[in-house]
Amino acid sequence: MNDIWLCQAKHDTYDLIAAPNDGSDYDPGIEVNHFIDLASGVDPNVAIGIFGGHLGADARVELILRRENFDIDYFTWGGCMFVSKRMREAMALDPSEVRYIEVDASQSAPLPRSKNYMVMEPLLMEDVLDPDRSVYWMDSIPPPTEFGPHEIYKLAFLREVPPTIDLFYDGFFATLVLCTDQFALRILEAGCTGVEFTDPRGYCCIEAPRRRTLEGIEVCGEKLDFESYKNMPWKTEKYKWIYDKLKELEDNDKAVEK
Repeated sequence: MNDIWLCQAKHDTYDLIAAPNDGSDYDPGIEVNHFIDLASGVDPNVAIGIFGGHLGADARVELILRRENFDIDYFTWGGCMFVSKRMREAMALDPSEVRYIEVDASQSAPLPRSKNYMVMEPLLMEDVLDPDRSVYWMDSIPPPTEFGPHEIYKLAFLREVPPTIDLFYDGFFATLVLCTDQFALRILEAGCTGVEFTDPRGYCCIEAPRRRTLEGIEVCGEKLDFESYKNMPWKTEKYKWIYDKLKELEDNDKAVEK
């Protein structure tokens, strides 16, 4: 049994909330506004950029969800992780593990407003993924940051490193939110929607993607033939390096198995 899962928003939720609310091309069903005290020292480029979870305790967030039928318990938008009251109760996390930021949803439709969303910010990190046995690319645009690689192609666990906390960022791949199997089961048993728990080793489908369900573990896609990276026309040298690294790790794994 896998002990660590990626905690992710389901992709079909993005399709639901990103589509125009009234059938037009200019009126999406969601709007997120951030109000940050710059005097607090929070970098706005970090707080509301591509990396979520760093708004700071004094931030305010306005959520405008116009979809009348929207009742998803977990979704991400505008650099924020939004969790409903039901999911917060199911997570049952200690204040030392997570910070919640109040959300003004007064302009949202009645049903999403009733979900009592808050922004979730995990506070802890743990080293569970192995950079040496993973494949990633540190691009210069955007520049490398404290939040780790921007492009990840394969993830591997540090051997024999059990997690000690329920929900956390990885110490190196610090944009990835990970959780224990016990945490995933609590959320699944509560019937929370919009969230899924996937095996990090299936990231980018270099290994067959798998996810946690109440019934156990199921394969939810096909393994990608990484030979396809060999002849990528765009940024050829980059993809050649990715291919060579993936091939090297595969050969090493086969040698260990023997």
